[in-house]
Amino acid sequence: MTTKNAFLEKRYNTWFATMKIPKDVQPFFGKTKFDITLKTDSLHEANIRKLPVVYRWKQMIKAARAEGTNHTLEAEMTKARTFWDAEGWAKAEPEQQYFALDALADTLNDKGYDTQEITLAQNLVSGRWCRTAEHLEDWLAEPYYTDKSIAERRSIVKKFAKDFPILEQITKEQLRRWVSEALSEFSQATVKKRISVVRTYWSWLLENGRAEAAIVVLDGLLTRKLLVGKSKLATQALKKTERQAFTVADYKKLLAEAKRIEDGELADTIRLGAHTGCRIEELFGLRVEDTTNRFVIKNAKTAAGWREVPIHRDVAQLVERLKQTSTDGYLLPSTSKNKYGIRSDPMSKRFGRLKTSLGYGPEHVFHSFRKLLITLLHEADVPESHTAAIVGHELQTMSYGTYSAPLSFAKKVEVFEKFSLR
Repeated sequence: MTTKNAFLEKRYNTWFATMKIPKDVQPFFGKTKFDITLKTDSLHEANIRKLPVVYRWKQMIKAARAEGTNHTLEAEMTKARTFWDAEGWAKAEPEQQYFALDALADTLNDKGYDTQEITLAQNLVSGRWCRTAEHLEDWLAEPYYTDKSIAERRSIVKKFAKDFPILEQITKEQLRRWVSEALSEFSQATVKKRISVVRTYWSWLLENGRAEAAIVVLDGLLTRKLLVGKSKLATQALKKTERQAFTVADYKKLLAEAKRIEDGELADTIRLGAHTGCRIEELFGLRVEDTTNRFVIKNAKTAAGWREVPIHRDVAQLVERLKQTSTDGYLLPSTSKNKYGIRSDPMSKRFGRLKTSLGYGPEHVFHSFRKLLITLLHEADVPESHTAAIVGHELQTMSYGTYSAPLSFAKKVEVFEKFSLR
């Protein structure tokens, strides 16, 4: 068995996770190895499913070793859960489970634990309660997230779990306070993102039978009262965190400054951002082969974001120059060493320094060029459905969003003839 396929054993066309128990803790567990069916005949799937199992076994061994010198409640629960699983109590009749949990209560009571600690142990050992971060790595193993997204989601859930270690003990009032405190420190967008990540994780736990605590306690947390508050100062503070659109004058000012400091690459990026409405990471993901008489966006954040954007007449020569001078197949050059492979990272920082030097605050970011283009199209009386197709917004209406055919490229070109930043 290779290292990659370690802790696996195939029996009758089914993969099992297995691990030898170190001799020093074999008496604790009453056996020489762990093993459990992974319920799959796929080696690839088995390698994914084994990860949380092996992790749990290693934690059990660690706790068992601590048992000899440190009789903690955690060690007692680990030991009890081991025997609960080994004896198959989870599938036993309620009366049998009652006697097993009653015996656990007697043991803990004899060792001096109080009623609250005993209740916690009984519910965690039986699986009635779930540690908030217990299945975090299982969730992150789903094939939907990038490395950066995984790191971000792990951080958010771990911080949430630190405040709320047991799902079933979370109350709506506690969550309201958590949101209120977060809003006093972070922007509305940041708090919304944290709630969204926690909600997604919690939904996954419910859908996969990992927890039973209802997610309804997360509903309605971002109420107008919490977001705006009663004071004028609170409203002003929130307003300052909202992203604002650049004006045409802002665009010209930023472009002139980039040229003055002789940062041609930054000037090119500013021009492309303002004339396409693309996010900066979308621009830096463009390859020469995706740039003909249009930009083909393939690395967007949403399904609607995968789109074709016309090359505006005012940047046509710029695009041709970038294609001819490309050395790595990408339209825009990058010196990025970002661990998540984000090519736009260095340019984002250069733009940030530029706009700050000109007096722009946190409400103006590169994304403000996207808002500028949308504003220009709005002022040119372009239908919202056409603008949405160009910038990659999802249409929410039934007629245009569900049944309408995609906007033709010819119509997009016609729309782009309606504005100029000169």
